[in-house]
Amino acid sequence: MAQYVFLRRRVKPGMADRYIRLSHELSLVWRSSFPGYSFMAIAANLEDPLDVAALSRWTSEAIFQQAYHSAPPSVMAQFANLVEGGLGRWEWFDVIREVEVFTGRASVVEFARFEVRPEEHEATVRWMLDEQEARVNRPGVLGLRVLQSVSTPGLLLAVGEFESEAHYRAFVEEALRQLSPLPGVYDRFSGSLRYLWRRFEPGSG
Repeated sequence: MAQYVFLRRRVKPGMADRYIRLSHELSLVWRSSFPGYSFMAIAANLEDPLDVAALSRWTSEAIFQQAYHSAPPSVMAQFANLVEGGLGRWEWFDVIREVEVFTGRASVVEFARFEVRPEEHEATVRWMLDEQEARVNRPGVLGLRVLQSVSTPGLLLAVGEFESEAHYRAFVEEALRQLSPLPGVYDRFSGSLRYLWRRFEPGSG
């Protein structure tokens, strides 16, 4: 089963476009060299464009590590020069359930993190799956994923792709009304998609 890896970085002022362009170039290399690489989304925070997040899908962490270390040192040095506070920490997630709807072009993505106590985990996952099932066919919703951390118990990540910011705002307002207060620690990143790619396998639609 595929796994997702998530990274959030702060880019230096004036360097966001260069950072995303360099990420795009690296993705193109991975696409042709590593069949186990099948998805990449890169977004800049709607409220703070220097706050950049990336999510990618791989058949295994070992394949990702092989791809990551295949990048020339000069490329990684450029990344290091574009960000503040180092290259960051990759977080790995298993898939609980993901649904993709190919009826439009996504322009906004949300990464919502939930850190819950063990006794809250089952109920939170159930709520996330119920919300996914209820809202995946709403106008402007193009993809919903529910992921759980490989290494951090109680850490969940909900990922949504939306056709527009208006569709995203309507989705969030309706979803949050269903559960208040939210369980555990909640942190939301909503961003403008700057790069989105997925590999279509035979029979995937």
